[in-house]
Amino acid sequence: IGKVVAETDAILIADCITAAGALPLWTDEWHVDVVGAGSQKALMLPPGLACVSVSEKAWAHVDQIDAPCFYLDLKAYRKSLAKDDTPYTGPVSLIRGLKVSIDMINAIGVETIWQRCALLAKATRTAAEVIGMQVFSKQPSDSVTGLLYPDGVDDGFRTRLRSKYGASIAGGQNELKGKACRISHLGYVDPLETIGLIAAMEYTLADMGADVEIGAGVTEAVKVLRDWQ
Repeated sequence: IGKVVAETDAILIADCITAAGALPLWTDEWHVDVVGAGSQKALMLPPGLACVSVSEKAWAHVDQIDAPCFYLDLKAYRKSLAKDDTPYTGPVSLIRGLKVSIDMINAIGVETIWQRCALLAKATRTAAEVIGMQVFSKQPSDSVTGLLYPDGVDDGFRTRLRSKYGASIAGGQNELKGKACRISHLGYVDPLETIGLIAAMEYTLADMGADVEIGAGVTEAVKVLRDWQ
C-alpha cells in the first residue's frame, strides 16, 4: 500500500494505537506518512498523551492547510519543538514517564519486544483453543487476542475471573458484548503473568460448568513460551 501511495500526492495515515511498540513498524521503509499512537497501550502509561510522526511529504500537505485547528495543530507543534517546547501546557508527568518507557524499550530492544509480544499472543491463542475458547479473528493481532466464550458461558466469566482469581481482562464490544473477551499482550507483560492468567481462566471455566481439562491450556502455553528471550 505504501509504495502505491508514495507514487501519488496522497498521504498514508496509519492508526497505530495498539501497534506502536508492540508490532513491527517501519515508517520510512513502508512509506507511512503519518502514524498516530497513544500513551496508554504499549508505551505503558496512563491515557492522555498522543504521539504523532509526520513525513516530509505529509509536512508539505500540512503547510497547505488553512483550516482553523487547535487540539492538534501540527504547525504550532513543529514551531515549538524547534525550541524543545510545546505550544500549550503539556502533560509534564506523562512526558517524563514516556522518557522512562522509551528507556525501558531501548534497553531491551524494540525488535526483541516485538518477538516477545508475538510469543505471548501465540501462547494465549494456543492455550485458548485447548480450553474451548475460540479465537475471534481469522488474522489475529499479536498485540491483543479476542476470544469467544464457549457455549453456556457468558460475561460472568470476567466477573468471576476478577473477583475470585484477581485477574482482569477486557470484554467484548457492541454485538460481541457478553460473548467475548480481550487479552492484551503489549506493554509490561511477561510469561508468568500469561501462564497465571491462563490457569485462572481454566479454573473459572470449570467453575462455570464448562468442560475443560485443568492444566491443558497451561501445558500448551509453557511449551510456546519456552522460546522466550
